[in-house]
Amino acid sequence: MLTSIRGKAKSWIFKILFGILIIAFAAWGIGDIFARRDLSKPVLQVGDLAYTQQEFDRDLRRRLQQFRQQGLDINVQQFAALGGVDQILSQQTSQMLLRQYADRLGLTIPQAVAIGDIQNNPAFRNAAGQFDRDRFLALLSQSGLSEAGYVQMRRDEMRLQQLTGPAFGALSTPPVLSDRVFAYLNEERTAEFLVIPDATMEVKEPDQAAMEKFYQDNIARYQRPEYRAFIAVHMKPEDFAKDITIPEDQLKSEFESRQAEFSTPESRAVEQVVLQDQAKADAIVAAVKGGKSFADAVKEVTGSAPVDLGDVTKDKLPPAIAEQSFALPADGVSEPLKSAFGLHVVHVKSITPGVTKTFEDVKEQLRQELALAQAGDAMVSVVNQLDDTLAGGASLEQAAQQLNLTTQKYEAVDSSGKDRDGKDANVIPEILQLAEQTEAGQTSLVSTLSDGSYAVVQVTNVMPAEAKPLNEVAEQVKQDWLAKARRDAADAKAKEIADKVKSGDLAALGKELGLELKVSKPFTRSEGDGPIDQSLAQKLFELQLGEAATGRTGDGAIVARVSAIIPAKPEEKKDQVAQLSEQLADTMRKDLYAEFLFALGQNIEVERNNDVVQQMISAEQ
Repeated sequence: MLTSIRGKAKSWIFKILFGILIIAFAAWGIGDIFARRDLSKPVLQVGDLAYTQQEFDRDLRRRLQQFRQQGLDINVQQFAALGGVDQILSQQTSQMLLRQYADRLGLTIPQAVAIGDIQNNPAFRNAAGQFDRDRFLALLSQSGLSEAGYVQMRRDEMRLQQLTGPAFGALSTPPVLSDRVFAYLNEERTAEFLVIPDATMEVKEPDQAAMEKFYQDNIARYQRPEYRAFIAVHMKPEDFAKDITIPEDQLKSEFESRQAEFSTPESRAVEQVVLQDQAKADAIVAAVKGGKSFADAVKEVTGSAPVDLGDVTKDKLPPAIAEQSFALPADGVSEPLKSAFGLHVVHVKSITPGVTKTFEDVKEQLRQELALAQAGDAMVSVVNQLDDTLAGGASLEQAAQQLNLTTQKYEAVDSSGKDRDGKDANVIPEILQLAEQTEAGQTSLVSTLSDGSYAVVQVTNVMPAEAKPLNEVAEQVKQDWLAKARRDAADAKAKEIADKVKSGDLAALGKELGLELKVSKPFTRSEGDGPIDQSLAQKLFELQLGEAATGRTGDGAIVARVSAIIPAKPEEKKDQVAQLSEQLADTMRKDLYAEFLFALGQNIEVERNNDVVQQMISAEQ
């Protein structure tokens, strides 16, 4: 072939072609033929700093590796959907803004300082407290980092700490602010209250006009759901297995090859004590022979209880003691038995005899298993035929009839699997999902279900959701109207009492209505107590002593009056105040840091190339 090319290369046509290629190489560079030009476009550009595609790919794979080390094996697309990619880019943007600003200020960290910091890191020291280079390199390898890369990364981190540390690290909360916030959060109140059950309110029944208005105002409550009518074919291996005959000799051959599977070895519930002293071991055996229980004998000699090994087979015991232990009768105790661990005194609490099933015992089980195995192949063959028949234009009923398959018809089923009467239509959820995903007049694909069976549906009709007529739901509308009327009446009564409380006795007002006055336990503004939920608690914290507010319980109205105000005492809770002070300072540091980054972003140009990010994520599919 080379000879042929050389021969043709002498012609003027080939000389022109080679000339064009040479000019192209000179203009564009030969490397461009093989290079991916899109690699030149960075993922992020912050000022004159670039976050390249290679760097993004490195950080992305490092993060995925961290997930895998924690037992979470997720792919790039799943990581992106969880917000992981955005998190990486956000962190990089922040770091690059700080680096750009540090460059402008001329901040730098000498390499020797970074190396000293690394050598002082406890993570890289051995048991003697010395820097261990092998340990250091091993940890870097696990993280996918080079030594030079890690040193540079640590220099960058220290430089940014030098930039942000003095500004934010020393930030603290003034004591007066900590005390006031603590007092606000931890002030407690108690309230006396009455609960007015909705059911005790007497209301007139609604007239037709009121019923119609309530029905129209709340018509969303009285909707009939969308229903689907469909035909389904469900093919299960057991349906095909019943027509398969397994010869007797095949059953016997299967039994012989799996005989160990049908044998259960003898097991024993065993407890033991292991000692290093022959005299103590002999003393335990003697005490048992003298009539004491094994547990009492062990306790008397060792001061501890025996170790329960549970239900074990012979192969689970050390070989040196297995044979003798399995020669003991139930409730038998061995003589001291010697092994590499010491002297064992063994107590057999109970014995479960081994069981070996005969061919007759398992013949039907084997017949069914082998038939099911063959049924799978038969079912797949029918599935392929069904696919072909449906593709040829046959309806599902016609195809099922040709292939001797059973169809199931459903006249009207909603998305929850209920029929028009609200009864369960007994549709397998995955088949119902197929029907929900199929348009009227269409046939779904023949689909594999989670249990290995196959199903296909043909939707014959879709009945859209609609409002039920008033005459059909009149009783429900009436009861809903009455419930709301009683609720409104209870709320109105609670407000009436709350208004009277300012000049009256809440207990006396409750007594007039036959209601019992109760008193809450102390509660804070963020947590109520019993019927006084968080919403009502917050209302009560806006009131003065003796003032009242109203709220709701599950089935009634509540009116509550502030009966005591218990101020918090920061001076008595120094540890809690100190903890709160640190939390407040940390919050302020984060807020100021975020504002600082925002300000940097206004002065330093940030460009994020989402098209590059999306291409790289898509390329991983």
